[in-house]
Amino acid sequence: MNILICIENLKMDGVKRVATVVGNSLAKQHNIFYYSLSSAGSFFHLEAPLIKAKHPINSGKSFREDLPLKKFKLQIADLNTTIKKEKIDIVLLNTGLFTSFSPLIKEANPTTKLIAWMHNNYKTYMKEYYQDMRVEFIAGLEAVDTVVTLTESDLLKFSKHNVNTIKIHNPVTLVSNHKSNLNKR
Repeated sequence: MNILICIENLKMDGVKRVATVVGNSLAKQHNIFYYSLSSAGSFFHLEAPLIKAKHPINSGKSFREDLPLKKFKLQIADLNTTIKKEKIDIVLLNTGLFTSFSPLIKEANPTTKLIAWMHNNYKTYMKEYYQDMRVEFIAGLEAVDTVVTLTESDLLKFSKHNVNTIKIHNPVTLVSNHKSNLNKR
């Protein structure tokens, strides 16, 4: 199976950490590719190739503005070209910007399965991060094959936009050498 994990950039933060931990684990059994809108490399170790957009966006931060489909027209075309070239079966769309692209991805690649992975809570996405692109974000949620959330509460809220919403907890990457007896802070 060919899986493409899409993320705006691979700078250090929690979303990118989780995406690379999951991707590196999947790379043991599948053909994984990471896809970044940035021309920068990855802060994290990758067990799979990193494909950078032909027309990169190097803002260094997550997009939280309006008109994503207009502002990222070239990048969406780049992504669709990559999906076709690499014969991608599943595209994992991290957060809202890539999720907003999903109607155009699905139109260009109708047999490719799209999974939107929501790393934050529903309210933060709708009221803060993506309030200016809410229409595109919701259309994206409705267009994907599956939405992945982290909590039961978010499962219920995102299910209003896509009945194929599931809950998967983030992977634990810390190893404990002992258990606390809880006698000290």
